[in-house]
Amino acid sequence: MEQLKFIHNTIIHWIDKTDSKANIILALKLFILGYFLKEFHIQDVEKFKQFILFIFFFSSALSFFFVLKIVYPKLSTGEASSLLYFKHISDKYKFNKKQGAADYKNLTPDKLELDTINQIISLSIVATEKYRDLQKSIILLFVEVISLTILFL
Repeated sequence: MEQLKFIHNTIIHWIDKTDSKANIILALKLFILGYFLKEFHIQDVEKFKQFILFIFFFSSALSFFFVLKIVYPKLSTGEASSLLYFKHISDKYKFNKKQGAADYKNLTPDKLELDTINQIISLSIVATEKYRDLQKSIILLFVEVISLTILFL
């Protein structure tokens, strides 16, 4: 069981790091967007720069989508009720704390181990999705920076 706790905590750590990186990217994106809106004047922009503007805004919107998807993930996995997943615990015992206490008191080591394994699998899926979205957001951030560099040349 100690190994399962270690794996579970490691995955939680990965998710926390991904969320932290997404928050940094969000701050960078807001800084870039603020700088762009302050400094760039859209008057008589040639066709090539209009295309670059489109790329900038499209990549910015798409990147915002991925960052917000990381920071505000969906809370439902569609899996059976778990005694370890906070949303399931809240949904099941919010109005019946005595039942929750009784269920946890009667929890067997085998049931706890199985629930921990299922939670590890679910968290691994969440961590992988978040990390993929973070990678996409980083790539799009580079596209934005390159677009801005071209626009201000």
